[in-house]
Amino acid sequence: MKGERLLWILLVAAGIGAGYRLGLPSQASPPPASQIRLDSPQTKAGKVEAGNQPPVDQSVSNAPIAPAVPAPAPTRGPGFTPIEKLQVLSELQQRKLVRPSIPTLDRKGQISDAFAELFALKPDERARLQQSLDGAREKLAALERANATVTRDASGRIVVAVQPFPGEGGKIYDEIMQGFADVLGPERNDAYRVIGAEQVENSLNGFGAAEHTYTFGYETGDRPGQSYTLRDEVVQRTANGRTSHSSNNRFQSYDDLAAHVGPIISVLPPEFKKDR
Repeated sequence: MKGERLLWILLVAAGIGAGYRLGLPSQASPPPASQIRLDSPQTKAGKVEAGNQPPVDQSVSNAPIAPAVPAPAPTRGPGFTPIEKLQVLSELQQRKLVRPSIPTLDRKGQISDAFAELFALKPDERARLQQSLDGAREKLAALERANATVTRDASGRIVVAVQPFPGEGGKIYDEIMQGFADVLGPERNDAYRVIGAEQVENSLNGFGAAEHTYTFGYETGDRPGQSYTLRDEVVQRTANGRTSHSSNNRFQSYDDLAAHVGPIISVLPPEFKKDR
C-alpha cells in the first residue's frame, strides 16, 4: 500500500497544472465502412431455416455438462477511499509539493461544504464540530473583552487594544482540538491537523497568544456611501523576538464589519455605528 500511495503522490504532484489521466482503457478503432456487411432480412431468415441448421453430434449430446467455474473476484482499481485521499493530501502538503486550498470555515464561521465533503462528515458530526467552534468562539470573545482597552488616536479613530491571554486561550485550544479528535477519529483527525487546524486557529485569533490591535474609522471624503475602515494588527512576542503582520480593510456596512471582526465589535461606543 505504501508503494501504491507513493506512486499516487508522485503522479498527483506531476499532474498539477497540467492535469493527469490514469487507468483509461484504450479502444480499438472501428473497421472501415467498406468492410462492414449487413445481412438483409431475407438473408437473416434463410440462416434460421431448418435446412441451414448445422448437424448435431449425437455422440456428445448426452455428455455431462461441466459445472461453471466462478469468475475471479474483481481486483481493486486505482481508486482511493476517502481516508486514503486525505492521507495523500496530507503527505503532499507535508512534503511541500502542494498546499491544498480547502476552506475549513466559510465567511460566517461555519464549517464549509468543501470541508464537510472532503472529510466525509455525517450531519451529526458536522453539527458537533460546529458546536465546538461556537463554544470556543464565545469563550474567546469574553476573554478578548476582558483584556481590551478602548482609546482614540489623534485622527479620532477608535483603537481597541487586546492584550494576550495565552494561559486561558491555551485551555480553549486544547478543548477544541480534543473536540475535533473525538468527532473525526484518529485517521481523519491526523489529516485535519495538517490541512485545516491552522485555518481554525487563525479564524479564532490565535487563541489569545498574541497582541491584537483594531483601529476603526471611516473612509475620508465627501462622497456619499463612505465605508468603514479597519486596520488589524497582530504582534507576536517570543523568546526569539517580535513578529507582526497587519491588514487594511474597507466595509460598506456596519454588519459586514461586525461579521469580520466578531464579538469584539461590542466594545465600540454606540455612536460609531452610523448610516453611511
